[in-house]
Order: sequence, then C-alpha cells, then structure tokens
Amino acid sequence: MKIRLLTQNDCSLILKIAPDNETTASILFTIAKTIKDGFDGISYIYGAFIDDLMVGFVYGLILPNKTLLPQYLYVDINYRGQKIGKKLLKKLEKESGAICSMAYFEKGLRKYYSDQGYMIGDLLVALKYLPENAEGNFYHEKL
Repeated sequence: MKIRLLTQNDCSLILKIAPDNETTASILFTIAKTIKDGFDGISYIYGAFIDDLMVGFVYGLILPNKTLLPQYLYVDINYRGQKIGKKLLKKLEKESGAICSMAYFEKGLRKYYSDQGYMIGDLLVALKYLPENAEGNFYHEKL
C-alpha cells in the first residue's frame, strides 16, 4: 500500500470512492473541490492506494496555532480491517507538522480514536499531543 498527498489531478478519485449516500456524496464533493482548487496551505488530503486503486483517504486542516483538525477519514468497506485508516491518520498527523490534534467524531468511533492515542472526554471530541512535531517549538516548552 502507498499513501501520498493528493494533487489537483486526483479530485475525481474522491468521488469514485464515495458510497451511495447523498449526505456523504455532498461532503466528498466539497473535499474533491478542495483538491481541484489546489493546496491552500491549511488543507491536507492523503490517499491510500493499492495497485493504483484509491481505497481510502483522510482530509484535515491545520490551524495557525499548529492544531490539526482531522475532518474526514474514509476507507472503502472492502479494505477495512487492514489498518489503512490508522496509517492514513498517522501520515496526516506527521506531515501536517501539528503539535496536537483534535478530532470531532461520531459516537461509534470513541474506541477507534482512543486506540489511536487520542484522549477521549465526555463529549465527542478527542485530543492527541504530537510530541514528534513539537520539539524546538514554543508550545513544546510550555507543555
């Protein structure tokens, strides 16, 4: 499996992987448009490929305070259970240069984010400190 940053030429791949669901299709159309418009300096979109077939992707934003907000993580149902989502999330966390990550998630994903090292509170929010990106950073000294 190969994970890489998606480029403007990849925008149609997001729509091809979309499940037959109107709400999800709308979200994925917005993500595809973000890819088509080009890198804006805050949005990161990585795709996972097996034999040149995109089987999953992760989309996130990096805020000016170096906080990562993973917005959407999707793995094709036929490829789940192979830790593709975990690898995508890890790639996003590392390449973003963020010092912490804050994910808003659906109720059923509480264990998933906990298993990825996120601290889970009473709300559907998870927080993770990313020390490998924080060394030499002002925020690292404060934490």
